[in-house]
Amino acid sequence: MPNICLCAIVRNEEHVLGRMLESVRNLCTHMVIVDTGSTDNTLAVAREGAGDVPLLLRTEEWVDFATARNQAFVAAEVFLADLDPNDTWLLVVDADETLTDQGFQMPTSWHGIQEQALQNQELLDAIQKGHKVGAYALPVTAPDGVTNLVPRLFRLSAHYRYQGPIHEWAESDQESALVVTEPALVIEGHFDSYRNQDEDKARRDLELLDRLKGESPSARWFLYAGLTRLGLGDATAVLDFRNCLTFSEWPEERYVARVAAAKCSMRVDCDRALGLLLAAYSEIPYRAEAVVELCLCLAYWKMFNAAYVYAMLYTELPPPSGGLHIDTRDWGARGLLICALVMAACGAKYRVEQLLQRLRDSPDNTPELNSLAHALESASESSDQDMIAQIASHFVF
Repeated sequence: MPNICLCAIVRNEEHVLGRMLESVRNLCTHMVIVDTGSTDNTLAVAREGAGDVPLLLRTEEWVDFATARNQAFVAAEVFLADLDPNDTWLLVVDADETLTDQGFQMPTSWHGIQEQALQNQELLDAIQKGHKVGAYALPVTAPDGVTNLVPRLFRLSAHYRYQGPIHEWAESDQESALVVTEPALVIEGHFDSYRNQDEDKARRDLELLDRLKGESPSARWFLYAGLTRLGLGDATAVLDFRNCLTFSEWPEERYVARVAAAKCSMRVDCDRALGLLLAAYSEIPYRAEAVVELCLCLAYWKMFNAAYVYAMLYTELPPPSGGLHIDTRDWGARGLLICALVMAACGAKYRVEQLLQRLRDSPDNTPELNSLAHALESASESSDQDMIAQIASHFVF
């Protein structure tokens, strides 16, 4: 069995750390926790939560996220020096996250990642050249329904280090280190950490992102600045998304930027929003977000016949298999309701009933969506397109 060492950074997390440690304790053979200035009982909770798992606790001054994570990695390399680095892995989980093991078995050979490789020629070529898996990207979910595939499990010998003071990312100094997905380990973010309880967190993050945009302009900083502004209800986020598109060469990044920019434009500029969404759909047709937003935009502007085409496409989309900033709500209750209102406007009552039943059974259904679904059922009886467009307006930024 491989060795798996938790690498966590904490500060004033006594209220959540025990929950996280309980979720990883059965998987981890070792733990490294770096504290960056706690004034509560975080260290005591760490010692108790580790149980019988060997634990290294370090205290460091806060610099930024990449620095703190790298301090944990360096400490782990020393702590685990007697172990085989090729069979030892570093697992990154934050204090306000929990890990769910859905039957994880770490692949140790070609057969373990055969299915992924057969669907990815670049990965297949690399494996056949003898390249090794350096990291596993795990699904990381957020309370708002957004899921990202993020490298969180790293082979010690691949020597990964984090970059970036915020929204940090890990890079290996070995070109042969491959990253593959591992859906059987799911990290759920609860967003109840000490930092996330700060009401000014988003604005402070935005100040840093705006500074980074000026110092070292990149698609990453523009994208996250735009998403932060969007979360604050600021429609000027569209400018950040446009700049992201100028710099980005990554299809997933461009997709997210285009869909987000379309949301900012939808209420005032139908043509611009449609152009962005069609470009996103053209580049990645198997994701739901652009399809759902196309339905919403066309329904809001009462172009229901055109929207019907995309509502039908939506019913045939496969479940999400990974990507950047996946909005699972568009595969769930939100997407079902938006497509149902398009079907209702076009008189497809049977499909409306099907979609609304799926909505009621969806685990992410909410009282607000249920209320809108009841209103839609009434509008559907009379094919009241004005009422249906009004329901659509609830989803427009």
